Amino acid sequence: MIGLSWGQVYVYPGPCDLRKGFNGLSGLVESVLAQDVRCGAVFVFVNRRRNTAKLLIWDGSGLVIVHKRLADRRFAKVWDLERRHDGRVVLRSSELARLLEGGPLDRH
Repeated sequence: MIGLSWGQVYVYPGPCDLRKGFNGLSGLVESVLAQDVRCGAVFVFVNRRRNTAKLLIWDGSGLVIVHKRLADRRFAKVWDLERRHDGRVVLRSSELARLLEGGPLDRH
């Protein structure tokens, strides 16, 4: 069972073509987010319509993709959230859980 207790959760900074698989998403992590895909973080990608998301996770022995499509809601516009000083959007694990449920991500 995959839990939601990772330290860092990085969000891809725009709508993503979710036809990408392991290699395509890993390439985005390294080239756009400037992270090592094996660092233990969760990487979040959401499509333009915001009804589908993929998580890319290194579990210690390989990559895992979690793919979720919401039935009657849309994911929050994660790429519009406040960015850190380095230009990245980072979520807490609790925010990731709300995102995956289709809930709002209110940041104040």
